[in-house]
Amino acid sequence: MRWFNLLPPDQRFSRPPSVLADEFLDYSREQFELVLEDLGAYPASPPVAVEGPQILPDLAGAHSVFLVPTEEFQREGLFRRQPDRLPQLVERDALLAPRIREQALALGRRVIDVDGSLDPGGLVERLESLFAPALMTPRPPVDLAEMRHDQNALITRNLVAAGVPGFPYACECGRSGCTERVELTPAEFATSERVVAPAHAR
Repeated sequence: MRWFNLLPPDQRFSRPPSVLADEFLDYSREQFELVLEDLGAYPASPPVAVEGPQILPDLAGAHSVFLVPTEEFQREGLFRRQPDRLPQLVERDALLAPRIREQALALGRRVIDVDGSLDPGGLVERLESLFAPALMTPRPPVDLAEMRHDQNALITRNLVAAGVPGFPYACECGRSGCTERVELTPAEFATSERVVAPAHAR
């Protein structure tokens, strides 16, 4: 789908919503190869949650849950967050949601219909209950510093590919709950043994 990325925005989304929906699904399948490549760089533990509209039911495994908005809830949310969203994209999304729901159910994947009746906290509780078996499985201690370094390394590959000159890298101190950032160029990251915020350098 490289040709799609090279198109100017006014040409990308000028086609009928049904065509845009098919292109979105094709693009998602191509992008999934990159998702698998990134996941392969992570350690086996702890579990990694992968989310996003490009994760389709026929690509995900059995340990997956699909949050599918109703058309009314989707339209209301889109126009509230993006009032200038192109009508073609609104209609495309309205076509995609039932297709993804139908495919998920046909493959035996779990589906949560999102209609606004559950607040974000309620959705989290529902997801935690569905993922409880995987979350409760005993696992060895996690090296948080190593895991964060692996994440930063993956980000660097994307930054280099996109030509981004700098990025606020996550601190690799290994402390649980650390939210410190360190501004570096990809080249500086590559030559750093570990990225640690000044406040956590001791």
